[in-house]
Amino acid sequence: MPWQDDEVVAPPGTAPPPSTLGGYAKAAGAGLINAGTGALGILGDTRDLYNALLEAAGGEVPASVKAPSRLTPTSTDVRQALEENVGPVYKPQGRVEEGIAKAAEWLPNILAGPGGVARRGIEQVAAPLAGTEAAGALAEGTGYEIPAEIAGGLVGGMTAPSVERVTRPSPIEPTRQRLIDALEQGQPPVELTAGQRTGSRPAEYLETELGGEMYQRRRAQQGEAATQRVLNEIGEQGESRATPQVLTRAEARIGTDFDRLASTAVIPLDQQLQNNLLDAVTEFQSTGGVAGGPESVMNLIADLAAQNGGVLRGEAYQTIRSRLGKWTRTGPPEIKQVARDMQEALDNAVERHMPAEHMEEWQQARRQWRNFLVVKDVMSTGGQEVGQGIIPLQKLRAAMEANRPDSYSLGRGELSELAHAGETFMREPPQSGTASRATARLIPTAIGAGLGGGLGSLMTGNLGAAGLASTAGGLAGAAAPAIYGRAAMTRPVQNWIAGQQPGAMSEATRRQLLLQALMAPRLFQEEGGQ
Repeated sequence: MPWQDDEVVAPPGTAPPPSTLGGYAKAAGAGLINAGTGALGILGDTRDLYNALLEAAGGEVPASVKAPSRLTPTSTDVRQALEENVGPVYKPQGRVEEGIAKAAEWLPNILAGPGGVARRGIEQVAAPLAGTEAAGALAEGTGYEIPAEIAGGLVGGMTAPSVERVTRPSPIEPTRQRLIDALEQGQPPVELTAGQRTGSRPAEYLETELGGEMYQRRRAQQGEAATQRVLNEIGEQGESRATPQVLTRAEARIGTDFDRLASTAVIPLDQQLQNNLLDAVTEFQSTGGVAGGPESVMNLIADLAAQNGGVLRGEAYQTIRSRLGKWTRTGPPEIKQVARDMQEALDNAVERHMPAEHMEEWQQARRQWRNFLVVKDVMSTGGQEVGQGIIPLQKLRAAMEANRPDSYSLGRGELSELAHAGETFMREPPQSGTASRATARLIPTAIGAGLGGGLGSLMTGNLGAAGLASTAGGLAGAAAPAIYGRAAMTRPVQNWIAGQQPGAMSEATRRQLLLQALMAPRLFQEEGGQ
């Protein structure tokens, strides 16, 4: 039983008697009793702590503000009543028994919370208990033991889930994870930063403001890898810059493939082809297009078909496609669009009559051409990245919608997934976050300067050393952002950041705050209400 018996108790200042298994068991029982009395006296303990904080604030405290003194018992009252009726509770002897009693006192915290028993045992018992005991030992004799123990328990309790998130990051929403996989598991991989992966604005500001050269290098690597991925889709394998020479070569190669393959097909000017061409011209006219150009192409198609018994052969196809291609390169926007629509109608007709042995090549040429038109539109937008031959993924969406209005929203085409990923991850954080950007720089600066200032205050007896430490603090404050930023871009820290869920306070943090709030009144009572 966890009650005090006639065993010898060491006088103050002497070593305690050796512990036994019986002593360990009694210490555990005593800890559980403390937990029970703490639960029964939680309201009274909270009342006393509240009143003590009011008095510590100084000045006269009106009686109406104080909590009534004796409406509910404290844990001390409950324990005294228990001992009066049953006998004294066993007092643990030595550090080992004291540790066992403390662990048993925290043990009921394992009964509720997320995860299994092992996880709750670590996060809600072992880790906060270790933090409490360590902080209490450090603050012993200072008069601040209780605040130190509460803070130590909070830090210790939050450490366990943080360590877990390093090795097992928090789950990311499935749609976002699919886009991450599309970038990072493709060839070549586009490796995202932790801020991009999580969508956390503070993490993004930390990287952009403090990452310095390492962050810029990562973004440059992303741009080259993304450009290579896009150029692969137009048949330019291994190129990482969309230079004018690369795009000119791609256009000529795809055009040659079209002409060669179309020469193997005989294309009748059937009703479907006529309807598709007419739809393209009608759409052009309905948007305010000036009559003349598209109609002349329709007349040319009809004339060439009439000269060949109602069909278009390879040479005729090349003639028509050459004229439409010129419009797509040099015409105004409305002419470019109708030329592309008519070209699409013509290519659909070729595909309907393409010999089976050439079908795969033909479909590949069409895919590459559609993607080429998107790339060409992106590279005509200008900007620093474009000027360096980089294809910004975040610009793919607008170009896709300009060429095929439903391709982005319906997820059609080889570039669709890259375009969605670009919209989600590759945009720079908004410039409006001035406060967040300033905070990202201010925090490491203050930490570095504070360390030097603290050293200076500890060396007040030596003016030279104090001045040197203060100077070092100023230098540390200036250098801290760069050092902090470099650390933030290293893989271990990136993995840790990526393991944190963006947004409000985490569930684990809220749980630890609640746990410490429940334990604080009991700690106050154990210290005698001082």
